Amino acid sequence: MDLGTLFGLEGKTALVTGGATGIGRMACEALVRAGATVLMASRKGEACEAVAAELNALGASGKAIGFAGDVGSREGVDALVAAVHERTETLDILMNNAGVTWGAPMGDFPFEAWDKVCA
Repeated sequence: MDLGTLFGLEGKTALVTGGATGIGRMACEALVRAGATVLMASRKGEACEAVAAELNALGASGKAIGFAGDVGSREGVDALVAAVHERTETLDILMNNAGVTWGAPMGDFPFEAWDKVCA
């Protein structure tokens, strides 16, 4: 059996938050290679656009569209929903990958920062 039949995502549209780097970027590449149209959003809109161009240059059957989107507030989520609606009528896959880190060694992690990281 053809792997594309089992795992192909032709005709599917995905949204990956935090898609410009790390795990999000790897997920975007896998989705593009599987044939999906991938909407990549993060606070780093220019980085998403650059990664989308790299992914589109792979010659895979899917395509990537990068833009800015911030899920760190209700207003940001509302704006992201509007930006997605501008680009597609259907969303088949959602990968909520965006997150924050404190960026300090564990021993220096202040208790008050826990809510921000886990929110």
